[in-house]
This record gives sequence, structure tokens and C-alpha cells, in this order.
Amino acid sequence: MKLSTREMENENERSSPLGFFNVADSYWASGRFLIYHRLDVSHQDNVVRFLLYHSIECFLKAFLRSKGISIHDLANPKKFGHKVSKLSVRARRLGLQFDDKDEEIFKLMSISDTVIRARYFKRGCFF
Repeated sequence: MKLSTREMENENERSSPLGFFNVADSYWASGRFLIYHRLDVSHQDNVVRFLLYHSIECFLKAFLRSKGISIHDLANPKKFGHKVSKLSVRARRLGLQFDDKDEEIFKLMSISDTVIRARYFKRGCFF
């Protein structure tokens, strides 16, 4: 279903940079809380990684929204979607600076299945 210009503007307005930032910060804080307050559950590490990975994606999207990139472009898998590699490249081009550790995490998230493994259970040894 194609949205009208007015509907697209409405969605953009409702998906503010601050909204993305607050969601990202909530995921980040929750992940950090779980790191320091170990729960007696299986697969807590998966949950923590998922929260932190998702927060990184949302922080990047918050920055890109603040630079005027539409919610539709961010959601479009051909443009950005959940691809941290594309999000981080555009953010860098728009002035956001990253250190070597940031770049290493973006690479890990982009070229491996570490993000999807944090979401789903899989048995065995991983390299």
C-alpha cells in the first residue's frame, strides 16, 4: 500500500530523532543492567547482546533522523533497513565520528550472524 505524502509526513513526524534516541537508550540501559545484575536464567548473554545490538542500530537511526533522513528510507531494506554497515557509513559521511572499537563492532554486526544468533537459539560451537 502506497502512502500519501501527508501520511508519510505524519509518520516522519511521529518517528522523531529524540524518539529513536530514547528507545536506543532504553535498550542500552536494560542491557547494561542485565550485565551487572545476573539473573538465574538460561541464555542471558543472548538477551544482553540483542539489547545492545538493537540499541546501536537505534542510536544510528536517531542520528540519521536528526540529519533529515526519512523513516521510510531508514525502514527500506534496499537503503538501510537493519543494516548497521549502511547506517554507520551514512552516519560517518554526515559527521558522526567512530573509534576503532566502534568500527570493529559494526564490522562484526555486519559480516557475521552474531546479531541473528542473539535473537534465536542455536546449539553447538560457533567460530
